[in-house]
Amino acid sequence: MITDLHPAAHPTLAGTLPRLLLVEDEPLIRFVAAEEISALGFDVVQAGSVAEAKAQLDLVGDGLTAAIVDLGLPGPDGGTLVDYLRSADPELLIIVTTGYSHDGPKSKWAGDSRIRWVEKPYDCSDLVAIITELSGKLGPRVAAQWTLEYREASPSQK
Repeated sequence: MITDLHPAAHPTLAGTLPRLLLVEDEPLIRFVAAEEISALGFDVVQAGSVAEAKAQLDLVGDGLTAAIVDLGLPGPDGGTLVDYLRSADPELLIIVTTGYSHDGPKSKWAGDSRIRWVEKPYDCSDLVAIITELSGKLGPRVAAQWTLEYREASPSQK
């Protein structure tokens, strides 16, 4: 059984894992979140701004399963990227992270069941819980894989 599902550790897995876009301008937060999410079995594509995210999307093409977007990005904010992602794929699962109160965008997307909010500072387990919850909307094979990986990694489940 493969225990490390990070694509860099197993090049043959790259491209076969569910792909997640992680957009966070704080490098340390982005690194830790990417490592944690990769351990769940995702191919994590990282970016630090809206421009970098769009460039990464151009490189990787279709096949994005979910996105985690920091609302407080430099330059165009994360809300701009959320709107862009939503218009490109109405079914994309999006987690919006923020360290500030943003009632405007929150109410703008309030009716969208595929957008969740996580306030900073957050623990990666917050993201894991939301990804696990949302994974049920992606089909039974993917949901079962994520649930199994999460349960094996979570000390509270043992």
